[in-house]
Order: sequence, then C-alpha cells, then structure tokens
Amino acid sequence: LIAGAEPGNIIALTFTRKAAGEMQIRLNERLFEMATASEEELEQLLQLIGSDYQEQTKKTAAGLYEKLMHSLHPVRIQTFHSFCQDILSRFPLEADIPPGFELIEDSSLLERQALQMLFDEARNNTERQPDNQRLNDELDTIMQFCNGPDNTVSSLHSFLAHRSDWWAYTAQEKDPVAFACDRLTDALQLDERAAGDGNTLIEQFLDDTARQKLMVFANLLREIGNRNGLKQADSIDEALETEDRGRCFSLLISAFLTRESKPLVQGRRHSAPMEKKLGSENTARFLELHDEISTSLLYIKEQLTRLQTLSINKAWYYCGHRYVEIFQQLKTETRQLDFTDLEWKCYQLLQYSDNAHWVQYKIDQRINHILIDEFQDTNPTQWHLLSPILEEIAANPEQRPRSV
Repeated sequence: LIAGAEPGNIIALTFTRKAAGEMQIRLNERLFEMATASEEELEQLLQLIGSDYQEQTKKTAAGLYEKLMHSLHPVRIQTFHSFCQDILSRFPLEADIPPGFELIEDSSLLERQALQMLFDEARNNTERQPDNQRLNDELDTIMQFCNGPDNTVSSLHSFLAHRSDWWAYTAQEKDPVAFACDRLTDALQLDERAAGDGNTLIEQFLDDTARQKLMVFANLLREIGNRNGLKQADSIDEALETEDRGRCFSLLISAFLTRESKPLVQGRRHSAPMEKKLGSENTARFLELHDEISTSLLYIKEQLTRLQTLSINKAWYYCGHRYVEIFQQLKTETRQLDFTDLEWKCYQLLQYSDNAHWVQYKIDQRINHILIDEFQDTNPTQWHLLSPILEEIAANPEQRPRSV
C-alpha cells in the first residue's frame, strides 16, 4: 500500500474466518496508528516494516487509513473458501453450477441421509441389480476388517471428508475405482501367484519337496527333544494333514516365526548340545532348513498382508465412491454446495473448463499482490487452484509491479 498499490489489487488468503478477521483488524489498527501518529512515531512505525521514511512516504502512510475507508475496492482478506465462492459467483455457468447456489456449512444431515441411502441400496441386492450385490459384499468386507458398523461408518465418513483428494487423484478417469485399484495393485508389487484369497501361494509353497523338508525338520526337532521343539513338531505335522490352507499356514508360522514375524532364535542356533544329539551333518541340515523355510514363510506372509491391503482398499474405494456419488446427487437436487465443492468446482473451472484461460485472465486482472497465510502445500486441490494465478503473475513480471 505504501508503495502505491491499489487496495483492490491486493488479496490475502488464510484458512479460517477468525484468522482473516484478525488480519483485517491488524491492518486497520496499523493504518489508524499511522494516521494519528506524530512525525517521530510515524518514522518508527515505518522502520518497523522496513520502509524508508522520506517526506512523501510519510505523507502516503498517514493518508492510507482514510484511503482504505473510502475505497470502492478494499484489500481482500478472506479464506480460501470465500475466495472460491467469489469466483464461482462471478462465473456460475462456466463452472456448471446453478446461479444463486446455497452454501451449506453443516452437511451432517445430508451425510446421514446419503449413508442411509447407501445401505438401503446394498440391501436391495436382487439378481437384476449386480452392482447392489457387489456393494453389499464390499460393505461386508469393510465391516469385517473394521470390526463392526461404527468403524465402518467412520471409514466411509473419512472417504467423504477427503473426496476432493479422491477427485484430484482420479480426475479425467472413466472408471475411478478401477483406476485406483490398478494403481494400488502396481504399487503393492503382488506376486503373480497371489491371486484370489492367497491360497494359491500357499498351495504352491506346499509342493512335494517342501512337504519332505518339513517332515525332515519335524523329525529333527523330535530328536533334539526339548519341550518347545516337540510342540512345534506337532504343529508341523498338523499343518501337513489339514485341508484348511489358512489353518495350515498359521500352524507353520507358529513353528518357525515369533509373534513379531521374525525367525525363531531359541533352539534354532548352533550349540554343543544340539550337535551332540544330531551330529554335525544333521545340525547343519537343521539350521539350513530353518533359514530356508522361515524365509519362504515370511515372503508368503508379506504377500498375504499386501493382498489383504488390496482387498480392503478395493472395498473402501468402491463403497466410498458410491457414497460420494449419492451425497453429491442430494446436493445437486437441492442446489447446494459445501466448502469442498467450492474448492473443487473452482479448481475445475480454472484448470479444465472450456473458458479456463478467459476466467484466469479476468481474475488475474484484479490481482497484483497475493499473500497466502500458512499455505498447506499438501493439499493438491488448493495448490492447483493457485497455480494458474501464480503462473500468470510469473509470466509478465515487467508488465506491472506484482508480488507473491
């Protein structure tokens, strides 16, 4: 302002109304202080902000309070959401939203309504509605993993709360859920054999060679003869006899790994008593088999964990996406937007709409100086919202004095 910037060309963005209000109050108080200060006090105030205190500067500073009070376009100090609301109010048709939309601050009633509709849809799982059957199955998966309905609802609310991140991640994709699942599958680096429920991986591990090695290992445990070893040998025998692959794997895990998923150490290291009972050749064989089988079990256990991660997230993506669809439809029918919609619609308007460059140009005409308070660069939507404006400011630095 002291350097001659017009108040209406300055915008300050922060994250809460309280912070925006405090910034506005501080600005007004500082300018009032300058307007009523003695010459000596004014020089001190200008020194505080690193400004020179020549006669013209002091005259400008002293007149700023009155200038702002009479300005048609004051300094805009607002939240991100009110900034987005201003833009959407100016360009509703370009943003594909109803003119005169209503902004709702508390959407809890709509969330409960959408959640009820989601569960009702899952219950109507007739043969003619396979999507409903899948919704029902995926909700069951989440219910089992989250240990009950309360945590299931919490997980769905979490998805809804982060829907702008979901939209940003799956933007321009025809099938967002399939896209997200494919990306997660790639990231997890699943073994090709780890298909379905993972039983294939266990089956292939338990071939004739592995069974023979397990029997040899169990017999060597019995020859050593300590109490824990005898129990572990029995577990191996039971694992080889059972048809239940999940039970089989659990028994083998208990015979080779600790609760912390590390190879057992007690009774599995070379010792004089062990060599006395087994002989040097069998001792070496026993320790070699322990290392080999433990490594294989750890690999399978890791793959099964990754497979479970994929399964629960596939269910969460599918149910969460449908929940968001229902929630958004309810708002569309009532011509309502919430804070997340403001950010997302504004982001789409500035990035993807047919009129994006024109809208950017119109917005850019009014912004010469932008201050972003405590910017959260982990929010992709807010970053993409600002990037076109920042690019415009950086594009023509010599055109007019501008700053970020």
